[in-house]
Amino acid sequence: MECHLHIGAHRTGTTAMQKLLQGHSGLLAAAGVAFRGPSALRRSGLFDVIQRALHGQVPPKRHQAMRRLLQDWLDEARPASRIILSDENLSGTMLKNHVSGLLYPDAAARLAAFGALLPVQPDVVHVTIRDFVGYWQSVAAHLASRGKLVSFDAERLSQGAGPSWLPFLQGVRSAFPAASLRVMRYDDTVVSRLARALVGDEVGALLPAPWRSLSLALDDVATARIEALAPGPAREALAQTLRLHRDPPERVFLPDEARDLHAAYAADWQALRAGAVAGAWLDPVALAMDPVP
Repeated sequence: MECHLHIGAHRTGTTAMQKLLQGHSGLLAAAGVAFRGPSALRRSGLFDVIQRALHGQVPPKRHQAMRRLLQDWLDEARPASRIILSDENLSGTMLKNHVSGLLYPDAAARLAAFGALLPVQPDVVHVTIRDFVGYWQSVAAHLASRGKLVSFDAERLSQGAGPSWLPFLQGVRSAFPAASLRVMRYDDTVVSRLARALVGDEVGALLPAPWRSLSLALDDVATARIEALAPGPAREALAQTLRLHRDPPERVFLPDEARDLHAAYAADWQALRAGAVAGAWLDPVALAMDPVP
Protein backbone atom coordinates (compact mmCIF):
# COMPACT_ATOMS: atom_id res chain seq x y z
CA MET A 1 0.00 0.00 0.00
CA GLU A 2 1.36 3.39 -1.01
CA CYS A 3 1.39 6.12 1.63
CA HIS A 4 0.91 9.71 0.42
CA LEU A 5 1.47 12.52 2.93
CA HIS A 6 0.08 15.98 2.19
CA ILE A 7 1.35 18.76 4.46
CA GLY A 8 -0.07 21.96 2.97
CA ALA A 9 0.98 24.72 2.98
CA HIS A 10 -1.85 26.75 4.49
CA ARG A 11 -3.86 29.07 2.21
CA THR A 12 -3.05 27.07 -0.92
CA GLY A 13 -6.38 25.35 -1.54
CA THR A 14 -5.68 22.77 1.14
CA THR A 15 -9.06 22.88 2.89
CA ALA A 16 -10.96 22.79 -0.41
CA MET A 17 -8.99 19.72 -1.47
CA GLN A 18 -9.59 18.00 1.87
CA LYS A 19 -13.33 18.68 1.70
CA LEU A 20 -13.43 17.37 -1.86
CA LEU A 21 -11.79 14.07 -0.89
CA GLN A 22 -13.67 13.72 2.40
CA GLY A 23 -16.96 14.40 0.64
CA HIS A 24 -16.33 11.59 -1.82
CA SER A 25 -14.82 9.02 0.53
CA GLY A 26 -17.16 6.33 -0.81
CA LEU A 27 -15.94 6.89 -4.36
CA LEU A 28 -12.34 6.80 -3.16
CA ALA A 29 -12.87 3.63 -1.13
CA ALA A 30 -14.42 1.87 -4.12
CA ALA A 31 -11.32 2.81 -6.11
CA GLY A 32 -8.92 1.55 -3.44
CA VAL A 33 -7.98 4.90 -1.86
CA ALA A 34 -8.24 5.65 1.88
CA PHE A 35 -8.21 9.22 3.21
CA ARG A 36 -7.40 10.50 6.70
CA GLY A 37 -7.66 14.26 6.99
CA PRO A 38 -7.63 16.91 9.74
CA SER A 39 -10.89 15.71 11.31
CA ALA A 40 -9.19 12.40 12.12
CA LEU A 41 -5.66 13.59 12.86
CA ARG A 42 -6.61 16.44 15.17
CA ARG A 43 -8.99 14.33 17.28
CA SER A 44 -6.35 11.67 17.85
CA GLY A 45 -4.06 13.61 20.18
CA LEU A 46 -1.33 13.47 17.53
CA PHE A 47 -0.45 17.15 17.69
CA ASP A 48 -0.01 17.09 21.46
CA VAL A 49 2.44 14.21 21.09
CA ILE A 50 4.35 16.06 18.34
CA GLN A 51 4.54 19.24 20.43
CA ARG A 52 5.80 17.30 23.45
CA ALA A 53 8.33 15.49 21.27
CA LEU A 54 9.90 18.82 20.29
CA HIS A 55 10.89 19.24 23.94
CA GLY A 56 11.67 15.59 24.66
CA GLN A 57 8.67 15.30 26.96
CA VAL A 58 6.68 12.42 25.48
CA PRO A 59 6.20 9.55 27.95
CA PRO A 60 7.15 6.24 26.26
CA LYS A 61 3.66 4.80 26.84
CA ARG A 62 2.03 7.77 25.11
CA HIS A 63 4.43 7.51 22.18
CA GLN A 64 3.68 3.79 21.85
CA ALA A 65 -0.08 4.37 22.07
CA MET A 66 0.01 6.95 19.29
CA ARG A 67 2.12 4.68 17.13
CA ARG A 68 -0.39 1.85 17.69
CA LEU A 69 -3.25 4.17 16.69
CA LEU A 70 -1.51 5.06 13.43
CA GLN A 71 -0.84 1.38 12.84
CA ASP A 72 -4.55 0.68 13.37
CA TRP A 73 -5.38 3.28 10.72
CA LEU A 74 -3.07 1.55 8.28
CA ASP A 75 -4.53 -1.85 9.12
CA GLU A 76 -8.09 -0.57 8.64
CA ALA A 77 -7.10 0.81 5.24
CA ARG A 78 -5.18 -2.30 4.25
CA PRO A 79 -7.58 -3.38 1.46
CA ALA A 80 -6.81 -0.04 -0.20
CA SER A 81 -3.86 0.34 -2.53
CA ARG A 82 -3.19 3.91 -1.35
CA ILE A 83 -3.65 5.83 1.89
CA ILE A 84 -3.57 9.63 2.04
CA LEU A 85 -2.73 11.51 5.24
CA SER A 86 -3.41 15.24 5.02
CA ASP A 87 -3.05 18.04 7.55
CA GLU A 88 -1.32 21.38 7.01
CA ASN A 89 -0.74 21.86 10.74
CA LEU A 90 1.79 19.03 10.72
CA SER A 91 4.35 21.61 9.54
CA GLY A 92 3.34 24.42 11.92
CA THR A 93 0.75 27.17 12.17
CA MET A 94 -0.16 30.34 10.32
CA LEU A 95 -0.02 32.36 13.53
CA LYS A 96 3.56 31.36 14.26
CA ASN A 97 4.51 32.11 10.65
CA HIS A 98 2.98 35.57 10.84
CA VAL A 99 4.52 36.41 14.21
CA SER A 100 7.99 35.20 13.18
CA GLY A 101 7.83 36.37 9.57
CA LEU A 102 9.15 32.94 8.62
CA LEU A 103 7.59 30.01 6.82
CA TYR A 104 7.24 27.01 9.14
CA PRO A 105 10.53 27.56 11.02
CA ASP A 106 10.26 24.32 13.02
CA ALA A 107 8.85 22.16 10.22
CA ALA A 108 11.88 19.86 10.06
CA ALA A 109 11.66 18.99 13.76
CA ARG A 110 7.85 18.64 13.74
CA LEU A 111 7.84 16.40 10.67
CA ALA A 112 10.71 14.31 12.02
CA ALA A 113 8.69 13.77 15.21
CA PHE A 114 5.70 12.76 13.11
CA GLY A 115 7.85 10.44 11.02
CA ALA A 116 9.07 8.72 14.18
CA LEU A 117 5.44 7.89 15.00
CA LEU A 118 4.54 6.54 11.57
CA PRO A 119 4.76 2.74 11.29
CA VAL A 120 5.73 3.21 7.62
CA GLN A 121 7.43 6.11 5.94
CA PRO A 122 5.53 8.01 3.24
CA ASP A 123 6.25 7.06 -0.35
CA VAL A 124 5.27 10.53 -1.60
CA VAL A 125 5.10 13.89 0.20
CA HIS A 126 2.99 16.64 -1.40
CA VAL A 127 3.53 20.36 -0.75
CA THR A 128 1.91 23.36 -2.39
CA ILE A 129 3.54 26.79 -2.20
CA ARG A 130 2.20 30.24 -3.01
CA ASP A 131 3.54 33.67 -3.96
CA PHE A 132 4.38 35.66 -0.86
CA VAL A 133 1.98 38.55 -1.49
CA GLY A 134 -1.00 36.21 -1.83
CA TYR A 135 0.18 34.00 1.03
CA TRP A 136 0.69 36.73 3.63
CA GLN A 137 -2.52 38.57 2.70
CA SER A 138 -4.54 35.34 2.87
CA VAL A 139 -2.94 34.44 6.22
CA ALA A 140 -3.77 37.91 7.54
CA ALA A 141 -7.38 37.59 6.41
CA HIS A 142 -7.69 34.20 8.11
CA LEU A 143 -6.16 35.43 11.37
CA ALA A 144 -8.24 38.63 11.34
CA SER A 145 -11.43 36.61 10.85
CA ARG A 146 -10.61 34.75 14.08
CA GLY A 147 -9.58 37.80 16.07
CA LYS A 148 -5.92 36.77 16.17
CA LEU A 149 -4.40 39.56 14.05
CA VAL A 150 -3.28 42.64 15.95
CA SER A 151 -1.69 44.39 12.97
CA PHE A 152 -0.49 43.57 9.48
CA ASP A 153 3.11 44.77 9.23
CA ALA A 154 3.66 44.71 5.47
CA GLU A 155 7.12 46.26 5.75
CA ARG A 156 8.32 43.57 8.18
CA LEU A 157 6.91 40.72 6.08
CA SER A 158 8.42 42.05 2.86
CA GLN A 159 11.88 42.99 4.12
CA GLY A 160 12.66 40.34 6.74
CA ALA A 161 14.68 37.18 6.29
CA GLY A 162 11.54 35.11 5.86
CA PRO A 163 10.38 35.34 2.25
CA SER A 164 11.70 31.99 1.05
CA TRP A 165 10.12 28.56 0.80
CA LEU A 166 13.51 26.88 0.51
CA PRO A 167 14.25 26.31 4.25
CA PHE A 168 10.78 24.80 4.70
CA LEU A 169 11.14 22.48 1.70
CA GLN A 170 14.65 21.50 2.75
CA GLY A 171 13.24 20.68 6.18
CA VAL A 172 10.61 18.47 4.57
CA ARG A 173 13.32 16.70 2.60
CA SER A 174 15.47 16.15 5.72
CA ALA A 175 12.48 14.69 7.61
CA PHE A 176 11.57 12.29 4.78
CA PRO A 177 14.77 11.71 2.78
CA ALA A 178 13.54 8.60 0.98
CA ALA A 179 10.14 9.96 -0.11
CA SER A 180 9.34 11.40 -3.50
CA LEU A 181 8.75 15.11 -2.88
CA ARG A 182 6.18 16.80 -5.15
CA VAL A 183 6.07 20.60 -5.07
CA MET A 184 3.09 22.35 -6.66
CA ARG A 185 2.37 26.05 -6.99
CA TYR A 186 -0.90 27.68 -6.07
CA ASP A 187 -3.22 29.01 -8.75
CA ASP A 188 -6.94 28.77 -9.58
CA THR A 189 -6.58 25.16 -10.77
CA VAL A 190 -4.49 23.80 -7.93
CA VAL A 191 -7.29 22.07 -5.97
CA SER A 192 -8.15 19.76 -8.86
CA ARG A 193 -4.51 19.23 -9.78
CA LEU A 194 -3.54 18.42 -6.20
CA ALA A 195 -6.48 16.05 -5.75
CA ARG A 196 -5.46 14.18 -8.89
CA ALA A 197 -1.86 13.97 -7.71
CA LEU A 198 -3.01 12.52 -4.39
CA VAL A 199 -5.54 9.97 -5.62
CA GLY A 200 -4.07 9.25 -9.07
CA ASP A 201 -5.27 10.42 -12.48
CA GLU A 202 -7.73 7.57 -12.98
CA VAL A 203 -9.56 8.18 -9.70
CA GLY A 204 -9.13 11.93 -9.94
CA ALA A 205 -11.01 11.95 -13.24
CA LEU A 206 -14.08 10.70 -11.36
CA LEU A 207 -14.09 13.61 -8.89
CA PRO A 208 -16.27 16.65 -9.62
CA ALA A 209 -14.75 20.08 -10.11
CA PRO A 210 -14.41 21.73 -6.68
CA TRP A 211 -16.21 24.95 -5.91
CA ARG A 212 -13.92 27.65 -4.60
CA SER A 213 -14.64 28.70 -1.04
CA LEU A 214 -15.49 32.29 -0.19
CA SER A 215 -12.52 34.52 0.49
CA LEU A 216 -12.04 35.28 4.16
CA ALA A 217 -11.00 38.79 3.17
CA LEU A 218 -14.42 39.65 1.72
CA ASP A 219 -16.59 41.86 3.88
CA ASP A 220 -20.07 40.86 5.11
CA VAL A 221 -21.87 42.67 2.28
CA ALA A 222 -19.81 40.98 -0.43
CA THR A 223 -20.18 37.59 1.23
CA ALA A 224 -23.96 38.01 1.47
CA ARG A 225 -24.16 38.89 -2.25
CA ILE A 226 -22.32 35.68 -3.13
CA GLU A 227 -24.26 33.46 -0.75
CA ALA A 228 -27.57 34.79 -2.16
CA LEU A 229 -26.75 33.02 -5.44
CA ALA A 230 -27.10 29.28 -5.94
CA PRO A 231 -23.87 27.40 -6.67
CA GLY A 232 -23.10 27.74 -10.36
CA PRO A 233 -21.36 29.90 -12.96
CA ALA A 234 -23.09 33.14 -11.92
CA ARG A 235 -22.03 32.74 -8.30
CA GLU A 236 -18.47 31.88 -9.26
CA ALA A 237 -18.24 34.85 -11.65
CA LEU A 238 -19.42 37.26 -8.92
CA ALA A 239 -16.99 35.77 -6.41
CA GLN A 240 -14.12 36.18 -8.88
CA THR A 241 -15.05 39.83 -9.48
CA LEU A 242 -15.29 40.65 -5.78
CA ARG A 243 -11.99 38.92 -5.01
CA LEU A 244 -10.19 41.37 -7.28
CA HIS A 245 -10.86 44.08 -4.66
CA ARG A 246 -10.91 41.94 -1.53
CA ASP A 247 -8.06 43.29 0.59
CA PRO A 248 -8.69 46.31 2.82
CA PRO A 249 -6.05 49.09 2.68
CA GLU A 250 -4.54 48.07 6.02
CA ARG A 251 -3.67 44.63 4.62
CA VAL A 252 -2.05 45.59 1.32
CA PHE A 253 1.62 45.71 0.33
CA LEU A 254 3.00 48.84 -1.30
CA PRO A 255 4.00 48.40 -4.97
CA ASP A 256 7.71 48.23 -4.17
CA GLU A 257 7.10 45.70 -1.41
CA ALA A 258 4.94 43.55 -3.68
CA ARG A 259 7.56 43.72 -6.43
CA ASP A 260 10.29 42.54 -4.05
CA LEU A 261 8.13 39.68 -2.79
CA HIS A 262 7.28 38.53 -6.31
CA ALA A 263 11.00 38.64 -7.17
CA ALA A 264 11.80 36.54 -4.08
CA TYR A 265 9.19 33.95 -5.08
CA ALA A 266 10.57 33.78 -8.62
CA ALA A 267 14.06 33.34 -7.16
CA ASP A 268 12.82 30.45 -5.02
CA TRP A 269 11.40 28.68 -8.04
CA GLN A 270 14.58 29.27 -10.03
CA ALA A 271 16.62 27.83 -7.15
CA LEU A 272 14.34 24.79 -6.99
CA ARG A 273 14.83 24.22 -10.70
CA ALA A 274 18.57 24.40 -10.09
CA GLY A 275 18.35 21.61 -7.48
CA ALA A 276 18.09 23.51 -4.17
CA VAL A 277 15.98 20.64 -2.80
CA ALA A 278 17.37 17.30 -3.85
CA GLY A 279 15.14 15.12 -5.98
CA ALA A 280 12.05 17.36 -5.82
CA TRP A 281 9.44 16.92 -8.54
CA LEU A 282 8.43 20.42 -9.59
CA ASP A 283 5.06 21.57 -10.87
CA PRO A 284 5.25 21.87 -14.67
CA VAL A 285 2.30 24.29 -14.87
CA ALA A 286 3.36 27.77 -15.94
CA LEU A 287 1.93 30.70 -13.98
CA ALA A 288 1.17 34.20 -15.20
CA MET A 289 3.90 35.71 -13.00
CA ASP A 290 6.63 33.48 -14.46
CA PRO A 291 9.26 35.40 -16.45
CA VAL A 292 9.00 34.96 -20.20
CA PRO A 293 11.89 32.72 -21.36
